[in-house]
Amino acid sequence: MSPCTVIRRGFTVRLVATSAILVCTLSVKSVAAEATLISRVSELLSQNYSRPERLPPRLGVNPNVALSDELRMIDPRIRFEPAVTQQVADEQRRARAVLDAVGLDVGEGTDAVLAIALPGGLADQPGIRDGAVLLRVGNAPVRRLADARRALAAVDGSASLQMTFLTGAGRDRSSVAIFPAPAVGWHSTRLRTDSISPVGVRRTSDGVLHLRIVRFDTGRVRDVVQAALAASPIPRRIVIDLRHNGGGSFIEALGTATLFLAAGTSLGALVPTRDGLSDLVSREERPLLQVPLIIVLDRYTASAAEVFAAVLRGTGRATLAGERSSGKCLVEQRFSLAASGPALVMPVAVFVPPGTATCSERGLIPDTQLSPEVFTDTRRLLAALSPQPAPRR
Repeated sequence: MSPCTVIRRGFTVRLVATSAILVCTLSVKSVAAEATLISRVSELLSQNYSRPERLPPRLGVNPNVALSDELRMIDPRIRFEPAVTQQVADEQRRARAVLDAVGLDVGEGTDAVLAIALPGGLADQPGIRDGAVLLRVGNAPVRRLADARRALAAVDGSASLQMTFLTGAGRDRSSVAIFPAPAVGWHSTRLRTDSISPVGVRRTSDGVLHLRIVRFDTGRVRDVVQAALAASPIPRRIVIDLRHNGGGSFIEALGTATLFLAAGTSLGALVPTRDGLSDLVSREERPLLQVPLIIVLDRYTASAAEVFAAVLRGTGRATLAGERSSGKCLVEQRFSLAASGPALVMPVAVFVPPGTATCSERGLIPDTQLSPEVFTDTRRLLAALSPQPAPRR
């Protein structure tokens, strides 16, 4: 079969197959039938799992081991997502509306719920802006994402919303934020959030362009970054801030990276080859090559954000600062097991950046280590990354 070429967002993908199956939905008459479930899961794993050498000859051999535990022993990243009830779906919708109105992103940490403010939103305030722990919504304590979902879904639609955060380097400072209710109410589908962006753009007085990318939303990052790079004056240095960026679109991350790479530069590859994807090549015609580039990471930088950083470091275009990233340089995929039932989530490919081994599992180790006191405060962070003047003689 002859190769063909497809243009994606900012880069070229060479295909070695003409078909690409992105979502596999299986109709399962009875998920409760264990033998059928095991057979379906085995089929999905054998066809899609990124590390087939880890798979046992058969699943479900030991009746004393639950299937979910057996999958976790193969790879902790293989997991079941339970079926979502209508009540939970309604809670998720209402909670998402509140978060969108406030301009806040939340995610599950090791033992807490992490919160990060989206540039331009109500929550874009000192402390929260640099990443925080969500402690309470109103008077309701928050320890897990489910707690946050229930509390946000239950807020009074017309009352001010109070949220308590832990901020600072040690997450030891309590900070209370009160957000006024929008005129249409917190849970309305008519809320306008046009001013909120996943990218914050700031220029400092000493010529630094600071780009804060909270997540790689499809179609919402590359264009903003490109416009910032095209604006005058040309910066002396660029700091791309990926703290608390848990990922997003793999395509958007690669497309944004090409803005800094010459046409023809290899971006890396997916292993194993996924849906016919072979090598990934930049096609950017007017990249910004001359300006020094620093990328800031923390332990919560993951997935597409790690891919972005790995490409620019692997090509020699950027240096990394901060702390070791989470180690999730892979592509995950969700496979439905029934129309309204549970789903299976697994890694289907590992990204290998140019010039280096994959950063999956071990993470990206920064060239410059920064203390938590520095990278939890944007002002101190930028000061630490500024070249120090030579001492007078």
